[in-house]
Amino acid sequence: PYWGSIFFYSSSDYGQSVLEHCRIKYSGGRGRAAIVLDPNRKLNIENTKLTGNKYNGIELDITTSGTINLDINTLPYLILKDTEFDASSLLNIKPGVTIKSAENVLISIGGTLQLEGNPDDKIIFTSLGDDYADGIDSDGDGPSIGQPGDWGGIHLKNINAGSYLKFVEVSYAGASIYSQNSLLLIDNSSPLIEHSSFGNSLYYGITLINNSQPDLGGGDGGSSGYNEFSGFGKPKYALVNKTSNDISALYNCWNESNENEINKIIYDYKDKSHRGKVNFIPFRGKCKPTEIAAPNQLKPEEYSLDQDLPVVRSEEHTSELQSH
Repeated sequence: PYWGSIFFYSSSDYGQSVLEHCRIKYSGGRGRAAIVLDPNRKLNIENTKLTGNKYNGIELDITTSGTINLDINTLPYLILKDTEFDASSLLNIKPGVTIKSAENVLISIGGTLQLEGNPDDKIIFTSLGDDYADGIDSDGDGPSIGQPGDWGGIHLKNINAGSYLKFVEVSYAGASIYSQNSLLLIDNSSPLIEHSSFGNSLYYGITLINNSQPDLGGGDGGSSGYNEFSGFGKPKYALVNKTSNDISALYNCWNESNENEINKIIYDYKDKSHRGKVNFIPFRGKCKPTEIAAPNQLKPEEYSLDQDLPVVRSEEHTSELQSH
């Protein structure tokens, strides 16, 4: 049987905590991770190994708003339930941080978003089952790779001007109707996005709604592009524009070298005349081959491209999308 967890609560009375040369085993009796951390508490972990726990990693316990800093640690951060960073939050994640989410989990972000990795240390949002992201078996089921739809996705809603994602990787999501079955749902927000990658989605890559106008490359925000979209093919769209705004998405890699093929994985005015246009020329060619594992174990509710409210799953969903 599992015992509980080690909790690190936020308090102005404490300085930085340290776990060094530790081994933590057989914890998680209440369905929690071995370590549970309020991110306002400073915690440094070195030479510490987690084995045989319910969840091997640092579970984030978000109880306050304001500035939230996630520093690099030798263990991944885990999000085991739907989590919201509210409008007063400033979310700052350091290069090299890996965040793994459990089944159907939705991460909702308001306020200000400042995510800047670097070419050698990207900021990674992935699945609890993705052991290859960091070499850690976070769900304790032995060696495994992520599957499309392992978790819900990210919802950026009303985030502040000046927000950005640089050198960020989002994968194995798309299971939540509240992210519209997308890796990243951008809602009434216009962040700068560059040098980031989006792949292994159950359905869609990035979806734009409610007057969103992000700069994905070559736009007024100064994005240099170089975003990579992999594993998409109609009706699995890489970019869905459900706004009336034209979107700048120049200098990106769509893993296609043909303009017509790229058009097939972008949903915009050519699919529905009242949608804005996605400008993607010039573009980069195919970057690298990406094999996508079939989602064989999860059947989430799905989201129709032409509706703004969750819809009940139907077996006709794919054919309906193909007809638009």
